[in-house]
Amino acid sequence: SATGTGGAVTASAPNNINIGNIDTSSTQGTGGAISLTSEVGDITTGNLSSSGTISGGTIDILTLKKIDIGQINSSSTNGTAGTIVIKNNQPEYIRNAPGITLDFINAQGALPQICNLTAPCGIHIATDGYLQITETFPTILGATSIATNGDPIKIEHGGGTAFDPFKVGDALKNGTLGLITNGRGFIGTILPPQSFQEPVRQDNIQIIPRIPFLTNLPFKTIVPNNQNNSPKNKADEEISTLEAIISDAYTGYLGLPRSVYNPKDAAQILNEIQQQTGTKSALIYATFSNNLLELRIVTAEENSLRTVYNTTQEEVRQTAEKFRKNIKNQIPFLSSAKKLYEWLIAPLEADLKAQNITNLVFIMDAGLRSLPVAALHDGQGFLVEKYSIGLMPSLSLTDTSYRNIQNEPVLAIGVSEINQSSEEIKQTELKPLPYVSNEIQTIMELRGGISKALINQQSTFNNLQQESQNRQFSIVHLATHGEFEGELNNSYILLWDRLLRLNQIRQLGWNKRQPLIELLVLSACKTAADNDNMELGFAGFAVQAGVKSALASLWYVSDEGTSQLMTEFYQQLKTVNIKAEALRQAQLKMIQSNEFKDPYYWAAFTMIGSPW
Repeated sequence: SATGTGGAVTASAPNNINIGNIDTSSTQGTGGAISLTSEVGDITTGNLSSSGTISGGTIDILTLKKIDIGQINSSSTNGTAGTIVIKNNQPEYIRNAPGITLDFINAQGALPQICNLTAPCGIHIATDGYLQITETFPTILGATSIATNGDPIKIEHGGGTAFDPFKVGDALKNGTLGLITNGRGFIGTILPPQSFQEPVRQDNIQIIPRIPFLTNLPFKTIVPNNQNNSPKNKADEEISTLEAIISDAYTGYLGLPRSVYNPKDAAQILNEIQQQTGTKSALIYATFSNNLLELRIVTAEENSLRTVYNTTQEEVRQTAEKFRKNIKNQIPFLSSAKKLYEWLIAPLEADLKAQNITNLVFIMDAGLRSLPVAALHDGQGFLVEKYSIGLMPSLSLTDTSYRNIQNEPVLAIGVSEINQSSEEIKQTELKPLPYVSNEIQTIMELRGGISKALINQQSTFNNLQQESQNRQFSIVHLATHGEFEGELNNSYILLWDRLLRLNQIRQLGWNKRQPLIELLVLSACKTAADNDNMELGFAGFAVQAGVKSALASLWYVSDEGTSQLMTEFYQQLKTVNIKAEALRQAQLKMIQSNEFKDPYYWAAFTMIGSPW
């Protein structure tokens, strides 16, 4: 249904049910229920979709014989997902019984379901045979076989011995190909590869063998497998697991290979940065667990965890969204700025001061990756007035090697006009950027030497690809429109002759260039709001482009304001030791001015990837 409730589909038969795809979804309403019941026959179907904008429809598949289904989707973008029940188990366990095979289950809702004894919720799968979930779909956590967003997941399966354990990461016999998540971040995700014989539980996810002598055993809570339980090794294992979850979100969405960088080296990396630059940095992980905000601070001296108890995940995300929108729309923002400072910074402030930290590097969970952190406020001043700031997708994905670029030349690309001969470009209805020419000219004057500019008709894909392979250019400046939308193929950078999609950016070959490009500047971009995939595209921009660092904006700032900030940024880049400090000094100059002191003009600009 396009506008209303999807119609319900019910099929009941004494013997086999064979049917193709069933789609009761609604793009503007509630998905219809799907119910398939056989008394003693197999149930075989194609894909089942009961997704809905307002809520997803329930899906019930019941028989005593084999079940073979395609993809299952009861998700909802604005409301609760539909409950999913798939059962072919006998009242009492029977050995060698038929199993259940399906592709994957997406039961992610925007709101949690209401669970009680009379209203079961979430996902419940029960079989006396083996369960095989053979495919995955991308989520912010990576390749996923089963997903809810806070709702419980219960799996009862017919294995559990040493010969047929339930495996997360291996669906050949009894298990799932991808991860299992309830959407609650670290605490609610079972990452592959893991293998379970006994009943196990992680948050509200349960995996239970049906074999009688196993099913009644007490639950084992899933925890990281630490060979050494010393506090340091435990903290190292915790950060490695956290990094794996965060990194998988990016690699799954951006289609990138996993990194070889070891997050256990964090303290050593930060110590080396301090020795090379004189900058004392802190990594701040802001993630959600059990509906609470958790902060992990990692410095050259410390690796510790704080749980923020005076708020919830929903409140933090809603406040972050309001904060971003208010600054972008130039309406009062101080209340939300103070709340976010209280939650994200205040619990760590004593440690930051005691260790003389000057640079904060944020690694954020979904809902926080597009936060204009520089404008957080303690009641006396903005966060950027105390610290330089960076946004890192994850330490594991970031090349943290340091190189001084104070005197490095720039390759600058400028598109001030819209190419009317390109139908693809015309359809975007983008506006000209009249200050681009002045911006490029100023950068050329500041950087000098062999710096080179390509303007309008010269700023083609082929020219950018060819010129940027010149190893003398360690900085590439793109003074043109950039759009970060929900999907990679909808996000683009405007060149004269084409829209360079984010999923095409590696065609430039920057990820294979040695040495890597140190800094990519995109001075006139904006991001879509309220979209977790958009956040992954923005925060993962440097990784996707194959560069060490990227400077980009969360929303389109006035042409003149951008030109002012960029001029000051390149001026500061000639004297300071790290890129994030050059951005900070440029932002401070804007704050001290009369015309551009509002955060609208400076808070959008974010140093992504390595801040050093």
